[in-house]
Parts: sequence; structure tokens; C-alpha cells
Amino acid sequence: MFIIHIVRLFLGYVNLTVRGLFTERFLNMCMKSGVSVWNIKKNSTDELTLSTLRKNVKDINKIAAASGNTASVVKTRGLPFMVKKYKKRYALALGMVVCAVLIFTTSSFVWSIEVSGNEKVESSAILNSLQKYGFKKGILKSSIQHDFLTQSVLLDMPELSWLSLNVKGTKVEVEVKERVKAPDIVDKTTPRNIVAKETGQIISIEAYEGQSVATVGAAVSKGDVLVSGQITNTEGKTRLVAARAKVLARTWYTFMNTCPKTIVEREKTGKVYSRNTLKIFDFPIKLFIKSGIPVTNYDKIETKKELSVGHDFYLPITLYKESFEEVREVERQLTPDEQRQLCLDSLNKAKNEHLKDVNIESENVKERDDNGSLIMTLECQCIENIAEDAPITQTEVPEDIPKTQG
Repeated sequence: MFIIHIVRLFLGYVNLTVRGLFTERFLNMCMKSGVSVWNIKKNSTDELTLSTLRKNVKDINKIAAASGNTASVVKTRGLPFMVKKYKKRYALALGMVVCAVLIFTTSSFVWSIEVSGNEKVESSAILNSLQKYGFKKGILKSSIQHDFLTQSVLLDMPELSWLSLNVKGTKVEVEVKERVKAPDIVDKTTPRNIVAKETGQIISIEAYEGQSVATVGAAVSKGDVLVSGQITNTEGKTRLVAARAKVLARTWYTFMNTCPKTIVEREKTGKVYSRNTLKIFDFPIKLFIKSGIPVTNYDKIETKKELSVGHDFYLPITLYKESFEEVREVERQLTPDEQRQLCLDSLNKAKNEHLKDVNIESENVKERDDNGSLIMTLECQCIENIAEDAPITQTEVPEDIPKTQG
């Protein structure tokens, strides 16, 4: 539909009003005569509006007269009318013609690619995989092999479960769905013990398989056996099993951080140096003369703007902008509240990273001054499952125990 609209603009078309008592006869005669009309809208019993190509205007007037109606042009659209309007301004007219030809020619290619639906997988990785199989900016839209690209990328990237290429104008939207990781399969055959992954005090033990060694209320160290994979029955016979258990324990963690009295901040001076590069197809055109950067300390910001006509019709023209904002390093003395907050933010970040799967019962913050520096300690009392699998080695198995599984 978009290409059809571009062709109509290139050839020129008009909006007309047809008035008379026989408007339906007029439409029937247009169909029989092969005159193409669109955007037909009946305003009343004796009036309708429609659009047709510029070359059909004479035929429309003849058909209107023959059917007992009148036709009048309301609005003209398209390149021929624009050229006629500016025929004395040759440079402008030539520019419009060149622009129209450029738009018409480039409309058959892909000039913008957008990835959506991904959260963990990087867009660049998806685009690189597509490029590996021949899909990139500048590809002819009619040559896009949807099924081949979809299957190839999904085989190439097992972290994706679904991929679709949607062509809109000269833009392609790449929609993906990431694969949901399957739950780990519990090994119920390999003999193993359950050991403590952290030091703590046991609150409860739920042994699903194996023989409990530790007791509620006991203090255990990291690596201690909690549930043994060696089970002895009433007859004194021992067998090896894959122990499984949930062992809740109270654990303690300490985090420490030191914050200085002064910090060095990067402060913007207000001076900004920018340089632009225009890229047409794959040819870069530098819009600056000096390639050096006139500032020593700076923050670099890169942006790009793809030229488009409307939302989905992108042209092979991109403007790249590099901005260099000058900064200077300034030493600043922190207030006691700022120093305390900076220290606390650092401790909370460490706590959240290390204890993200742990239930924190209580927290206690201690602080002390050290020649102007603030030393802050965060103590956390937690409850967590400290059960961890530990395979039973051959050296752990007595000679009289059959080395069988299950």
C-alpha cells in the first residue's frame, strides 16, 4: 500500500467532486472504461468525492458528462503539479525531482532495523547473527528470506525461542522472545551428602532422603555434613543414596566500608565541542575541518539520527554527532550526612548483591571516625537454606559398604 501511494505521488493525482442525480451510473461507467478511482466517499444522494490519476482527468470529465453529471477538481497532489508550480525556478524543481526519484528508488530497500522483545540478550548480538546470514541495512526487501533467517538465527542463538521479521516501509522490526530456562533436573541417583554452604545455627531440618547427622540448635561450620548419603538400616546394612534436604539456619554477615572526608568530582565547565558526520549509504562525509579535540578532560556523548519521512519510511541517510563536554576535577569536602549516606549506599549495594536470596531478620549499623574518614560496619542476621550437595568420594566409603547407587 505504501509503494502504491509513492507511485501515485510520483505520477500525480487529483481529488474530484462529482455532482448529479446519476453518480452510481458514473461509477459503473468508470469501471467499464477501466478508469481507476479510489477514496470514493458519498457525501449525499447527488454528490460524491473520489481520487484518480492526473492522466485520467479528461476521461473522468467525458464520463461525467455522458452519465448526466458534472466533475470538478478540488485538489491536486504529486510531483507533476509541484514541478509545474515551480517551473520557473529550475534548481528547486530539479531538486524536487531528484528527491522524488531518490525516495522512489530507495523505497525498495531496508534502511532501518529495530529489535524488540529482548531483555537479557543484547540487540547487537541478534543483529550480528542476522548479518551473518545476509540480512543487514541496504538489503532489497524482496530478497528477505524470512523462514531461512528465522530458523538460522534460532539455531545460532539457543537463548531465543521465537523470532519474526516485520517489514514496515523501509524499516524492519525484529521481534524476539527469549527462551525461559528449564528448571534444573534433580539427580536422584548419584550418591551424595548434604553439607553446610555457610556457617550458622540450625533452626530446622527437613531430610527427604538420607540420614540426618546435625541437630536443631547445633552450630555448624561451612562444609560440615548435615545429612549423610550413607543410610544404615535396622539389620546394620549400609547403602548409599542421593541425600536431599532443606536445612534452615540462622547466619550472620558483616560488611564494612570506609568513606573519605573529601571526594573528587567531575564538574562541567559549560564548554562543548561537537562534530558531525553525515553518512549516505555507506559513505561517511565529515562535516568538520579539525579532527583534533580542543579539550583534555571531557565526557563524550554519541548520538545518531536516521532521516525518515513519517514513522516507517527511512532513507539511507544518517547523521552522527559526537559531543565533547569539557569537565574539570574539583575536590569537595563532604558534610557528615553526605559522608554517612555515601557509606551506607555502598554497604546496601554490597548487601543486596550478596544476600539477594536470603531472608534478613535484622540489621545493625556501627560507625566510627578515623582521622576524618568514616568507617561503617553493617551486621546482618539472616535465615537461609544452607543445604548444599556434596558428592560422596570413594575415600569416604568404607570397604564393607557396597558401592551401588540408589
